[in-house]
Amino acid sequence: DRCENQCFSKRLYAETEVIKTEGRGWGLKTNQALRKVSAQYVGEVIDSEECQQRIKRAHENHVTNFYMLTLTK
Repeated sequence: DRCENQCFSKRLYAETEVIKTEGRGWGLKTNQALRKVSAQYVGEVIDSEECQQRIKRAHENHVTNFYMLTLTK
């Protein structure tokens, strides 16, 4: 309750829009000014099996502009 950074857990997200960038694929742009410490990227946590399925689908569909991160304790 004393944490001052609860925007994620309270789902207080900045207004955004998906945009097509030149030469870099799709991006996410905010439609409002953000404080320097208020921005964060939020993705999905998936298991290894889902990761492999998504990579396979991307390969089959010739999608090359993506990335995956590995999270560890």
